[in-house]
Amino acid sequence: ADGFDAGIRLGEYLEADMTAVRLTRPFRTAVVASPAYLGLHGRPQHPEDLRRHACINFRQSARGTLYRWEFAEDGRDFDVAVKGPVITNDAGYYVDAARRGLGLAYSLEPIVAPLVAAGKLEAVLQRFCPETPGMFLYFPARSQALPKLRAFVDTARELRHESGG
Repeated sequence: ADGFDAGIRLGEYLEADMTAVRLTRPFRTAVVASPAYLGLHGRPQHPEDLRRHACINFRQSARGTLYRWEFAEDGRDFDVAVKGPVITNDAGYYVDAARRGLGLAYSLEPIVAPLVAAGKLEAVLQRFCPETPGMFLYFPARSQALPKLRAFVDTARELRHESGG
């Protein structure tokens, strides 16, 4: 309806009438902050503690709303509306703001893993961070016959297999 041949989304957000091609393995979400931020403000022990921390908000461009951070505990899913000094709709700046010590950020583990491994960010609240089915390429089934889409799907599958995903 929006004039796109295909899109990429997290698996839980796919429409039922779409054809989906897995691009990644399942992975977890992550809450991260710089070591300096955590040294000054402490580590949250429960998602409810986030109400007392500076959190970097992400504005969802499609809806214009602020993303509510999603968690799970004892088989129950819940979300937390957070507040903080920064609101952005740029995923790159979002993580960079956390790296610079401006607050905690909620991200996808594959995005922040290199920064955590390098010691530039630390993960917190890991036991509450849910797993997502991963990223999927999706498109209407009727579009599958389009040569340009078929080539794109084949390339995506090749890249996934080369990366071991």
